[in-house]
Amino acid sequence: MELQEQRLVEIKRRAMLLAVALVSEPFSATTDERLRAYVADDAPDAQTLAQELCALPKKVLQTRIDELQLVQRTRRTGSGSAGDGPGDAVADLMCAGRRFRRMPMPMPVIEPRDRPARGAPRAICGEEACE
Repeated sequence: MELQEQRLVEIKRRAMLLAVALVSEPFSATTDERLRAYVADDAPDAQTLAQELCALPKKVLQTRIDELQLVQRTRRTGSGSAGDGPGDAVADLMCAGRRFRRMPMPMPVIEPRDRPARGAPRAICGEEACE
């Protein structure tokens, strides 16, 4: 099971890097190559691994999640940093335990560049209002 977890974490990291590239450099030949490689190689593996994890009994998944959370807490308070290793595996297993239901992600607010900046409304002098 640990090899499955590691492979899923690797695929997830590549998918996130690819997502960033698709936003920042969508027309780059390199991005296109990475996207094609992901679809050809990683996506089928991810589907297979996810199905295998989802097929595990709920008790087995919960036990593994508990183990990984313990390791994660130990690393946070000990010598490891908060962002390495088991954290991603915990998240991935928790998703597997929920049959990979997607949770809504907050979307960033992006102001278009051609929109003028919002400022205080201009005051209208008495003469202009009467005209």
